[in-house]
Amino acid sequence: MSQRKAPLPRLTAMRTLMLIAAIAAGILAAGCGSAAAPKPAPVRSSFSPVTAVSSQTTQQAVLAWWASGGKADFAALISALGAASTAGKSGNMAEFATACQQFGHAITTLQSAGPVPDPTSQMWLARALAGYSTGAADCQAGAQADNAALLQQADAAIVAGTADLGQATAALTKLSA
Repeated sequence: MSQRKAPLPRLTAMRTLMLIAAIAAGILAAGCGSAAAPKPAPVRSSFSPVTAVSSQTTQQAVLAWWASGGKADFAALISALGAASTAGKSGNMAEFATACQQFGHAITTLQSAGPVPDPTSQMWLARALAGYSTGAADCQAGAQADNAALLQQADAAIVAGTADLGQATAALTKLSA
C-alpha cells in the first residue's frame, strides 16, 4: 500500500502565494501614482541608477521610467504572480508549472527593461526580482515534480521578494510625493 503525500505543505505554499499576490497588487496600486509624465524617450536603459543629480531630476526620471513601461512591466509581474497563485490553488500541477514559468518570464521582462533611475529603488527592485526569480524557478520545478519541499522553497523566496518589492515601492512612492 503506497502512502499518499500530505497535501498540507503544498496547500500552505499555495495560500501564501495568494496572499503575496494580494499584497503585491496593493504595492502596485501604491506605485508611482498616476502623475502624468512628459513623453519619454523610447529607450529606458539609458537611465543610470547612480547619476541622480537632484531629487527633482530623479523624480522626473523615475516618473518617465514608470510611464515608459515600468508601470506596465510591474502590472504584468503582479498579474503573473496572481495567475500562479490561482493556478496553484486549483491543484492542477501542469497548469501551476506553466503559470510559474509565465511568472518567471514577467520577471525577466522587468529585469531587462532597464534600471529604475533612483539608486535606492533600483537596489530594492533588483533584490525583489532576484528573490522572485528563484521563487519562480522553484515553483515551476516543484509543480512539475509535485514536490512540496520545492514549493515551500518557492514560497520562502517569493515572500522575501515581496518584502523587498515593498521597500522598492516605498522608495518610489517617496519620490513621487
